[in-house]
Amino acid sequence: MKYFLYILFSIFLFTNVKAQDFISVPSYVNMSKHNKKMIVKSLDSLYQQIIIEEEIDSSFIEESNRKLTIISLKKIQHYELKEDSIKKESYKRQLINIFPITKNTYSISIICTIKKENNLPIVLYLTDLIAKIKNNKVTFSIPLEYLTRYWKKQKIGNITYHYRNNLDKEKAIIFNKKNNDIANLFDIKAQQMDFYMCDNYQEILNLMGHKYSLYSNGSYLGGYGVIANTIFMNHEDFSHDIFHYYSGLVNQRKNRNWIAEEGLAYTLGNAYYTDEKGEMVTQKRLLEELRSYLNHHKDTTLWTLFEKDYPIFDNIAENLSVRSVISSVIIDQVILTKGKKEIIELINSGGQEELTNYMRVINKLIGINKKNFNTRLNKLIQK
Repeated sequence: MKYFLYILFSIFLFTNVKAQDFISVPSYVNMSKHNKKMIVKSLDSLYQQIIIEEEIDSSFIEESNRKLTIISLKKIQHYELKEDSIKKESYKRQLINIFPITKNTYSISIICTIKKENNLPIVLYLTDLIAKIKNNKVTFSIPLEYLTRYWKKQKIGNITYHYRNNLDKEKAIIFNKKNNDIANLFDIKAQQMDFYMCDNYQEILNLMGHKYSLYSNGSYLGGYGVIANTIFMNHEDFSHDIFHYYSGLVNQRKNRNWIAEEGLAYTLGNAYYTDEKGEMVTQKRLLEELRSYLNHHKDTTLWTLFEKDYPIFDNIAENLSVRSVISSVIIDQVILTKGKKEIIELINSGGQEELTNYMRVINKLIGINKKNFNTRLNKLIQK
């Protein structure tokens, strides 16, 4: 009897889940009834996959930019299933806009709000997608191609840049060379990349279809990538994260030492962040700032800065790491005196107890340890 009741309950639950409308459609949303019905039905099925099944069927996704679209939808899935979010029953998802951009191709906007008693609703996210109808089937994609359809395009080596107005070719050539050199370090063939030049992080999100997100509200620094061989950044040189990308292709994450990786990314790539003028922050500039900081803080040691990673570069840009700068100086000595094998050994010195493992391998390779750290590093940063 218990088993029979369990079966009945399962059937009831399954039926209700299938019958549930994941997207509501206000009466003011206008378009032809036939196409509207097709799009809403397909969109509802897509959201069922995102929320209930947690797997996205690629047949629902337009072939162009399929990987990027699935990654973008996974971000929505993260918003929806985030553990610290209010219960999903309080979510309200609405299709709030739909309009044709070409024959049988539509731009659609979905808003998800959280209802709170006696307060205004909180907007969790606002997402734009492109819906295409072909052979009575609807497929979806991010609006990247549509929003950049009038942008310029130029190929520099392995990098295809997409940009609105101007491209700094000199910086683009430098990045293409770094892309090749870093790939060569890991004995990998340099990959072809699409590079979208964006003003800020909010524009990147917009190109990916995320017009607004509660969790990214106010964020403006940094880039995005490498995802599906695509990069988004406000500067032509993305070599910092290209280093992490290629390293991740050959090194197991559990073994990767991020003090070593960040130091290598700073010295072989760049500091990742740009200053208030949009210029990439260089190791040379950070070392000048570090020397100035030490001159004005006589009681501070390089070991203390390295161990604690105090934020001393906020006057240049947020999130710059003094530990990574010091690590880059140390790694310059490893590059100068050792070879590729030793660099790979340092990268793979261990993800647990990173500082201990980093210092163990550095001591082995070039004899720098906690006892002589200040003396050795003071000499190196003055060069």
